[in-house]
Amino acid sequence: MTTHTEATGTAFDMKDLVERLNYLIQLDYDAIKAYDTALEHCDDLEAREDLEDFRFDHERHITDLGTIILDLGGVAESTGRDLKGVLIEGLTALRSVTGTLGALQAMRTSERLTNKTYEKALDQAMPLAVREVVRQNLQDERRHLAGIRAHIERISGEADESDLEEDRDDDDVDDLDDIDDDKPTIGV
Repeated sequence: MTTHTEATGTAFDMKDLVERLNYLIQLDYDAIKAYDTALEHCDDLEAREDLEDFRFDHERHITDLGTIILDLGGVAESTGRDLKGVLIEGLTALRSVTGTLGALQAMRTSERLTNKTYEKALDQAMPLAVREVVRQNLQDERRHLAGIRAHIERISGEADESDLEEDRDDDDVDDLDDIDDDKPTIGV
């Protein structure tokens, strides 16, 4: 079913839009689980406070996107641990065993994936009100990534060279992004 937004005249497929918004909800759910894992290994108070705030933002994203889906007449799918989420959580746990710095480096990779996914979502046609929420969520994600990078630099005493490592890390992000998300969720 194709619908036209009155404000822009832009055509969009309602079913496709609801699926994309549900995908973002799942991504935010996966981020929450990764933050839970990172927080278990974070002993720096300043970084911990930011990670807790960032985690809360992801909870808000889920609520806001779910409300939009319902307003569009769709169904917000229940979230659970899917394959991508298990891998993100596993990578976070593995990197976090070295403590706060490892946890932050793991969350940097996770936030890069989240940023990339929200950026892709904005490339799609959607009503202006929906676009504004997705754009605000992307601004949150960018703030998360900048905050995490600042903590990495502060704690390590060195400039965050993630931009230099970006090609390597982006391969990790691309690998996670390519995982088939049409598989049913595993456990909860």
